[in-house]
Amino acid sequence: MTFFTDNILNSLGFFAKTEQNEAFLQLLKNIGEISAGKIAANAAAVDKKGCSLENGRVKLCKETVENIKLLRDTGYLGSSLPVGFGGKNLPRLFAMAAVEMISRADASLMTLVSLQDIALTIEKYGTEDQKRRLLPGISSGETSCAMALSEPGAGSDLQAVRLEAQESDGVWLLNGTKHFITNGDADLLLVLARSEAGSKDGRGLSLFILENPHDSTVTVTRLEQKTGINGSPTCSISFQNARCELLGRRRFGLIRYVLELLTGARLSVAAQALGIAEAARHEALRYTSTREQFGNKINNFAQVRRMLDNMGYEIGSTRIMLYFAANLIDVSAAGSETERETASETELLSSILKYGASELANRIVYDAVQLFGGVGYLKDIVVGRLSRDVRVTTIYEGTSQIQVLSALSKIKNGVFSNIMDRELEKLPCDGEIARIKEISETLSRISDLDPAKCDFFAPELVEASFILLRLVLLKKFSISQNYAQFVDLDLLKSDFLVKNILL
Repeated sequence: MTFFTDNILNSLGFFAKTEQNEAFLQLLKNIGEISAGKIAANAAAVDKKGCSLENGRVKLCKETVENIKLLRDTGYLGSSLPVGFGGKNLPRLFAMAAVEMISRADASLMTLVSLQDIALTIEKYGTEDQKRRLLPGISSGETSCAMALSEPGAGSDLQAVRLEAQESDGVWLLNGTKHFITNGDADLLLVLARSEAGSKDGRGLSLFILENPHDSTVTVTRLEQKTGINGSPTCSISFQNARCELLGRRRFGLIRYVLELLTGARLSVAAQALGIAEAARHEALRYTSTREQFGNKINNFAQVRRMLDNMGYEIGSTRIMLYFAANLIDVSAAGSETERETASETELLSSILKYGASELANRIVYDAVQLFGGVGYLKDIVVGRLSRDVRVTTIYEGTSQIQVLSALSKIKNGVFSNIMDRELEKLPCDGEIARIKEISETLSRISDLDPAKCDFFAPELVEASFILLRLVLLKKFSISQNYAQFVDLDLLKSDFLVKNILL
């Protein structure tokens, strides 16, 4: 069995020619087989055992350590880096497929192995010495990484970060605390800290590289006991005169580097959410095909069939949206578009996708539990674990509410209209496209809406944007007919949401 399904392969094919990417596809095939095999088999034990804090060090359970080694042996760790640093130049398009497959097997593992934007940030903004020293270890899997951003008083509001970074005789020292740090005992941390004394906003923050000495200067003071993704350690960290080095330019830590990090991280969480949703869908398909009631398999009942079909539609259409966004980043990196032209679009798409994918994944897992009936409410059932794992996807790397605010500001500024206009221009105008254009043009008048009304209906407006873009992409790749009834429902829903709010 493999998680590298035809659905994933076909969706990749819309954006990349398979014959030109055989090495990447072979990597995905290997990851798909490992994920469907040993990683999936280990998932229940990982969920039960979690991780522990012993003498100030985080200890992963043996199954998680085994999973990481399996992925390291495939060459996946650090694969997004250039070949010169030991990577494979893996495009983000293919990286998102890998994240989905790993998350389908064990959502917690993704947080330990798949946030490769940390390495890419060092590769993009680090000095030659930093890149030479640090990147080969990340590529080989010998160096584990983490982002240390959040603090007790600075979660969604990162401008409120208080951790101090002080320079003395050319040496930077960190003092303060971080909390809710995923993989916080990693070997290398990217730490957001206040470098400008007396500053209060985001322009006083810089980003620092800390090679963790695992001594008294950097201490994991607490390991959180979470509801789900138990294989992923979530830590509180104390820094006491911890030596570090500046990454890039002072004052650019939040306003450039972290925003770029979060764009990539949010797409990864969207892929993680799809992986969890796909796992729930397959569990539901399996159970409903064998469970009998009233003398019939329950997947033959209309309401059950609709729930299962809707899962397939939601996951499949959102996967194409995710690959669309990832491909846009790849094309920009290749130099076909200027960075400035695509930055706003990728930031918008990452917010819309993180919001849309995580919310729909929660709905799909909810429905999967429902289809299991009372059995789905038992602790040892897979969908029970998935229901606990999926919940965090609407919370970390920016809550759904933060994503709505971020997306809405760019929708108001015409960024979404630019994307829609560009994609619609490529399509012949039939009845569906005419309706989508009409709804999209109405949505483009959002800046005329009363601010208080706009804020109140923000989730609906962002949801409508999510629906409209996926409808265009389904049409673009000539697969909307595969989901005709759900496409009709989406058209009705987006039309109702937009016109009843804006007209």
